[in-house]
Amino acid sequence: MAAKVLINNGFQPGKGLGKGLDGIAKPVALSENPGRSKLGYVEATKEKRQGRRVPGKKWIRPDLYRYFTSGGIIS
Repeated sequence: MAAKVLINNGFQPGKGLGKGLDGIAKPVALSENPGRSKLGYVEATKEKRQGRRVPGKKWIRPDLYRYFTSGGIIS
């Protein structure tokens, strides 16, 4: 997807980015998280993790609720 956008906007492989083609030429290296969660999320250790079970649903992970809060409801 990103390569298609770059090529459609005039990117030439082997040349740099920018108006004068003097910017970075190599792609940016990404680090991968081998777990299920992405975007730099680090799961709490087992000692800190204390979830609770809701009938009919999966475990609620309190460590996620610390970082992702509701922005409210707009009506």
